[in-house]
Amino acid sequence: MQKKVDKIFLDKKVKKFEFDQKVVPVFQDMILRSVPGYENLIKNISIITKKNVAKNSMIYDLGCSLGACSRKIADEVQSEKIKIVAIDNSEQMINYCHENYSNYKNITFIHEDINNFKLETASVVILNFTLQFIKRDLKDQLIAKIFNALDEKGILVISEKVISESKEEELFLQDYHEFFKSCNGYTKEEIDRKKLSLSNVMLLDNIKTHERRFKDVGFSDSCLWHRSYNFVSWIVRK
Repeated sequence: MQKKVDKIFLDKKVKKFEFDQKVVPVFQDMILRSVPGYENLIKNISIITKKNVAKNSMIYDLGCSLGACSRKIADEVQSEKIKIVAIDNSEQMINYCHENYSNYKNITFIHEDINNFKLETASVVILNFTLQFIKRDLKDQLIAKIFNALDEKGILVISEKVISESKEEELFLQDYHEFFKSCNGYTKEEIDRKKLSLSNVMLLDNIKTHERRFKDVGFSDSCLWHRSYNFVSWIVRK
């Protein structure tokens, strides 16, 4: 499927955001123009994974969307003995992965709700801008499930958009993020419509809430290794 330019929110009629057939063709363009530092983030997640993956082990990419992270990890690790399982609850996203990455024999793409999927033992789990779309009452449960699936030295790499603890910082970062998107060609109307579309769909937490959640389920420590405006990523060790 050829990548297209994101023009979804030129439409004045705002609908609840979904990862559907309308979003799939433009998603790569959308995320590159909306998430500062995304390409560098994906590259470094593959390097972090390469350093931490155990021999003959499993890697999970939960909420894999178009499979960009799984593909980059497969390119970096380059081992048929490392199995990558990429899961997403959007059938359209998984169909895209099947169509475009059939030559990656060590990646298995699965259409499933990650809250219901039974995880086997893994040395690395990736949760890339996924927890923010999970219902609040299921977030702790999912992180606990990941903790239990990781082997003794396993890690979780989790990336999220976060909210600030202070109103002043939140407005400051929001202003810069919106300017970032405007510099990438989005109009103010598109930015406002997308924000409305994502309300009650993207459920954001602050950094302290995330780090408290890691600790509460049993992780030994976490390191916030990446930040670009209000987009952050942690390495969380079991």
